Amino acid sequence: IDFLAPGSKRPRRLIFYSLDASDKGLADYPAFLDYLRGMAPTTTLIKSASYLLHITEFRKMRNLLLDMSGFIVQDDTGLPYASLRKGGWEVRPYGTYVVPIPPFETKYQKDLAALFESSKAQPLPFRFGYHLNVNDTRSLLMIARRPPGAPPPRPDGR
Repeated sequence: IDFLAPGSKRPRRLIFYSLDASDKGLADYPAFLDYLRGMAPTTTLIKSASYLLHITEFRKMRNLLLDMSGFIVQDDTGLPYASLRKGGWEVRPYGTYVVPIPPFETKYQKDLAALFESSKAQPLPFRFGYHLNVNDTRSLLMIARRPPGAPPPRPDGR
């Protein structure tokens, strides 16, 4: 989708991909990872990702997103908070973090809960993620920024 941001004359592009992003699935399309690396640096949105990036079988995609992104916008179902923390990313929390909905309760992240408590998360005035009941105000959003002083993402992802 090509669009113009309000007040800007520079065209922007939103690209959506539907594919098996597991390590096994990506093995069938090695050029796809190179294609994505060529877009760096990016702002990446990860929404309602079923915690797939938390498991070993999605290591390639998880590492690629960390390598090529300058900013990451996501809920708790995207990249594990521990991966962002380990990489020195600056993470701003919005909303309320609670135990994930069934069947994902085991994906609760204690370190993420601590971030939401210690940093006094800002309110999130809209619903985002799996908590979509009209009366459910437990949505959350994180905006992560590549660490200041860290080298910018390179097109080759290295």
